[in-house]
Amino acid sequence: MEQLKQGILPKNFSVNEKYSVMLFIKQGSNAETYRVKGKDGKLYFLKLFNYAKLHRSAFDRENNLLEIEFLKSSKAVLISSEAAYPFGFCPHLI
Repeated sequence: MEQLKQGILPKNFSVNEKYSVMLFIKQGSNAETYRVKGKDGKLYFLKLFNYAKLHRSAFDRENNLLEIEFLKSSKAVLISSEAAYPFGFCPHLI
């Protein structure tokens, strides 16, 4: 039987007091993904990056994560709270 993986964020974990973790979806090589629920009652997708595992090519010249910069330009709902994640994780919602 396959063992279920657990993410770093537990169920009902509050993100910026605006979103609550509902479900761990999967863990990739450099990020974890979750389903979260906003205080507005809507469902969102949260991607939690592990900066230590990202390749240098994932960043622009100003050390911004390219994926986040792309999402900003597409007007996706983004949150960033590096100070709240001492392991270098950066969450965003899309």
